[in-house]
Amino acid sequence: MRRPTLERRRSGRSWRGIRVLFLMVLAIVLPPDLAEAQTSSAPARGLGRQAESRPDSLAVTPVEVAPAVAAAAAANQNAESLARFDALLEDRLGAALAGTRKFTLVARSRLGTVLGEQAFAASGFVNPRDPAAAQAMKVAGVRWLAVPRIIDFEDIVRERRFEGIDRVVSRRSIRAAVTVEVLDSTTGVVGETATLTLDSVDTADEDARARPKGGDPTSGLIESLSSDFAAQLACRLLDVAYPATILAVNGDTVTINRGDGGCLEIGQRWIASQRGAALIDPDTGENLGYDERDSGAIEVTRIEPRLARGRIIAGSIGSGAVLRSVPKDWNPSGFQAPGGGSADVLVTPGTGDRPAGGEVLSSDPRSVLAALGPVAVVAEAAAGAVSPEMLAAIETEIGGAVAGTGVRVVNPAEVIAARSSGEGEPDDDASLVRLAEAVGADWLLVAGVASAGDDSADTVVSGRQFRRVSRSIRGSWRLVAATDAASIAGGPFDGVASLMQAADNGGVATSVSRDLDQQAATAVGSTIASALASDAPEIARRRGDAAAPAAVGYVRVEAVLDGLVVPEIVQDEQGRWVVGNTSLPVLAGGAEVALDGFVVGSTPSVIDARPGPHRLTLTRQGVQSWSRSIRVTGRKKDDPQVIRAGLQLDGKTRDQYLANAVAMEGLKQGAALTAAQVEAIKGFATFLQQSGYRIDRRSDDSINIDSDQVPEVMQRNSFWSRW
Repeated sequence: MRRPTLERRRSGRSWRGIRVLFLMVLAIVLPPDLAEAQTSSAPARGLGRQAESRPDSLAVTPVEVAPAVAAAAAANQNAESLARFDALLEDRLGAALAGTRKFTLVARSRLGTVLGEQAFAASGFVNPRDPAAAQAMKVAGVRWLAVPRIIDFEDIVRERRFEGIDRVVSRRSIRAAVTVEVLDSTTGVVGETATLTLDSVDTADEDARARPKGGDPTSGLIESLSSDFAAQLACRLLDVAYPATILAVNGDTVTINRGDGGCLEIGQRWIASQRGAALIDPDTGENLGYDERDSGAIEVTRIEPRLARGRIIAGSIGSGAVLRSVPKDWNPSGFQAPGGGSADVLVTPGTGDRPAGGEVLSSDPRSVLAALGPVAVVAEAAAGAVSPEMLAAIETEIGGAVAGTGVRVVNPAEVIAARSSGEGEPDDDASLVRLAEAVGADWLLVAGVASAGDDSADTVVSGRQFRRVSRSIRGSWRLVAATDAASIAGGPFDGVASLMQAADNGGVATSVSRDLDQQAATAVGSTIASALASDAPEIARRRGDAAAPAAVGYVRVEAVLDGLVVPEIVQDEQGRWVVGNTSLPVLAGGAEVALDGFVVGSTPSVIDARPGPHRLTLTRQGVQSWSRSIRVTGRKKDDPQVIRAGLQLDGKTRDQYLANAVAMEGLKQGAALTAAQVEAIKGFATFLQQSGYRIDRRSDDSINIDSDQVPEVMQRNSFWSRW
């Protein structure tokens, strides 16, 4: 009765053996590339997952110590404790910022270790096909630099010995102040700052007879103080850059976009606020934050590695609400009791799933304006409206003000350099489009100053006469697309500033005037920034109507010497050089070609430009500058539009040309040249070659501008083909 059972067991073992053998064969024959592909297609898991996709890359630089602080520490024999605090602060601050999981922290101080591993991976001892192997030349770049600086440090140790009871009591007090500046690694602009002052005290009571030599029972104070500094500085930077936000609401449970290391504690209470419009300071144009409405309160109940959970304790809270911490003893009595509702999940515009039936559009003006891409700010003025210095100040103030609304403003130095490389200020839409191309901007914010004026009124205050002086700068602004110079927003502005001065005190008039200039420029910037933020919904709607990038047209630009031609000279059957019946133009090579004020090449050259009106300018030493309005028709690169400009020699260069062209005088059509004439013409051809001129013998269907149309022929045995 047991035999059938034994057969079944053997059969089961044999099938298991076959399955194992099959898997072994499959592992042998499976291509490594396929295995790697499967590995690469797997979802990201494990340590550091998605760390490289975090928006802000950050590196902590070595801690700086103010010279006065270092000198004071050395004088007070605290140099050693200052050095220890310096080293600990750098390590702790880097760890605290990395723990927030909001920044891509690049370990510049550990670069030697990384490069060593890359060198070992390339030594041949590591499988080069292993996707986990270190790869050279791929060290992450850094957008932001966190620069900590110790601006104050004091370490005081007081010791008292009680002889009667053999006790020694030590009291150590450390006070320090640290500031952290977050710098843009490209522009050097300070993005954010945080300053913190902390002090800590520790006391040790020891038996004088059993007290060991060396060491300090209060040495742990420096370590704890550096950890406190790092944690609080990291939390301040985190709250400014990425306020805690509600990601999802499910009943009375909320999910927060912070986890372990995100400055949360279990039992901590937070006020939830719904954001409204951006708040712009009218004096400075700075974005001070957002109009917020407190909608409820939560209490943190669970902290996970990357997320946290909380419980609604008051009010009605929706996804997207931002959180502000409150003291633990705060009582949320001002909110209504939490009400139940359906699950609500935050969807970020541009990512994730979109609701059916349309595109997700953000109502946040800052998000709308940031989505525009790079914007170049250009200020123009009517003749005599304001001084060049005042115009530059207005441009700077506008750039700073609109940057506070979320606009990504192009570095003003790049705009200045691009404009100075052209011929004067942009005077038409074509020039503006070209300027945008030069600085890599998708949009231009153009402010036109129409007029400026002063007004004054006298008044008496406390028996003393004063004069109120006002300055007003009026004009209009427009937001222009770089594709076709079409405006999608704009309006008038009137920046007004005023000051009071004593009517009989003429000594302060100059300083008052300068103050008014700066204040009026600031008022213009804040006015435009406020208008831009108010127009954000309309800008978001009209962006879809903006023209798509236009096609590119190609133009071949050539230059000839206007009115100067040479006769064709060909060789007959007897080998004699004979004057032909055709006149050939003289091409001027090396003329600088500028389109809309920006140099794009030299003649002869093929340039590309958007179809439409442009300004073409040619300059060359020894010739008069040539500038005309042209229209690019959009021809292809293999069949470009040809524009030939006739350049006129200046007096000195023309005399030099005619002096060398004496050999061409008196030549008659059909006459054979003598040997002396051939040598003289060779000398003239050498002069042309050395001067950058050459004879054009091509058949031509070009557009001639300010130059006579001259017939041209192609002769294979032409004398000029040798030069």
